[in-house]
Amino acid sequence: EPSTRYPPIILACEKLGHPIHVDGQINIIGIRSSTREAGAFDDWMHLAWVDGGLWHIRRYPITTDPGLPYLEAGTERGTAILCPGSWPVYKFDLHQGRSGYRTLCQRAGTVKVYRDDDGDAILDLNHDSIDEGWFGINIHHSGEDSSIVGRWSAGCQVFARKSDWAEAMDIWEASGAEVFTYTLIHEEEMS
Repeated sequence: EPSTRYPPIILACEKLGHPIHVDGQINIIGIRSSTREAGAFDDWMHLAWVDGGLWHIRRYPITTDPGLPYLEAGTERGTAILCPGSWPVYKFDLHQGRSGYRTLCQRAGTVKVYRDDDGDAILDLNHDSIDEGWFGINIHHSGEDSSIVGRWSAGCQVFARKSDWAEAMDIWEASGAEVFTYTLIHEEEMS
């Protein structure tokens, strides 16, 4: 239900010093669950925007974590896990190149990631492992209604349900924006 009151997710982001849009641009906010075990769609994405003086908000189950196959197999540098922060780097492009589909992709700048290299199912958010660069940390969908992350994410922010992603795409496209900011916070920062 649209409201003139600021949504709690917006107030939490403001308190943390993240930029907030009140001009019709879409605030895209991910909340990483306090659970540090990977494999489930146990995180949330909020879309919040102002239209006609009223706040509109949508909330979707996602994962902000890589799936177990990627964590267990690892990479030479360690599997990427997006760090909390505001990342004004998302543009419409094709996920996975020419064979992919149009979604929001990391195309306008670098992001920071933790590198998890121990091969277990627990997310290691070690500040000493932070790496910055162009990693293809995109925002996309999984299957029709997925419950296990599996190979759907190697570090991307992934919707559990394709229909939720399609609704979000409609909202993003209708905004007319060319570059989007994705803000990621931890669940414990909501209080």
